Amino acid sequence: PKGVCEGAEKGGEAKVKLYESEPDTIVLDGRRYRYKAPFDTVLFVLDVLRNGNMLTADRMRLCFRLLFGRRLMRSAKKEKLLRALLDELNGEAEPPSGKPPSMSLSRDADLIRAAFLQQYSIDLNHQRGRMSWRRFLYLLSALTETTEFVQVVQLRTRPVPQPTKNNYQERLALISAKQRVALKPEVSGGQEHFAMQLNAMFDALKAKAGEQHE
Repeated sequence: PKGVCEGAEKGGEAKVKLYESEPDTIVLDGRRYRYKAPFDTVLFVLDVLRNGNMLTADRMRLCFRLLFGRRLMRSAKKEKLLRALLDELNGEAEPPSGKPPSMSLSRDADLIRAAFLQQYSIDLNHQRGRMSWRRFLYLLSALTETTEFVQVVQLRTRPVPQPTKNNYQERLALISAKQRVALKPEVSGGQEHFAMQLNAMFDALKAKAGEQHE
């Protein structure tokens, strides 16, 4: 059955083969660093990146500690390592470009929880700290039309037919239904704006560092 996230399976070679374990390390400058990225931690990192009430440097330190724990290294190295990991995590969730968000990991949280419970008998509340971000995305992309979450996503993306003399009521009903489940334009769709938030955070850090050295 067709899943939710278009492009999740494009027929290319899988990033992790069936006989391989999910990665928990990242290589940077010839060194390997272990990280821990369960789905709930990554989702919290997304919220931290969106938090305009926190100083940029504080957001960077918090995100690094959540993913890598406490490590003694220069701030520039922490920034480079954090960027490398978040770029990798973002790559796993990269959506098709040029399309408006059809889902929000925050606004659709209840629907996603219900869908996982319905289709997989998985209670996401019991998977915090356990289910990896990669596995969460795999399962999310494989949700089917039997779940209300997928039905809502499909409704948001369903095109409204061109008006004819016979489809006024059909168009009116569809437009009304789409309005009930629509995402507000300013709401980011979770992974859809992951890279934008990430780059904005690091650009702000670099600008701040440049000001301090002037």
